[in-house]
Amino acid sequence: MTTMESTQDHSHNIYNLIWLLKTSRNLIILAVALILVVVAILIAIKHWL
Repeated sequence: MTTMESTQDHSHNIYNLIWLLKTSRNLIILAVALILVVVAILIAIKHWL
């Protein structure tokens, strides 16, 4: 029972890894966009203060 569960977890992790690799480009673009937004907000706050 325990070995079967661990095997299922392992295959699930591999599937998640493949999915992450496929979506990593979109995630990187999203992260860069978020960083730019945060920087823009910080600059705006500094400008206002």
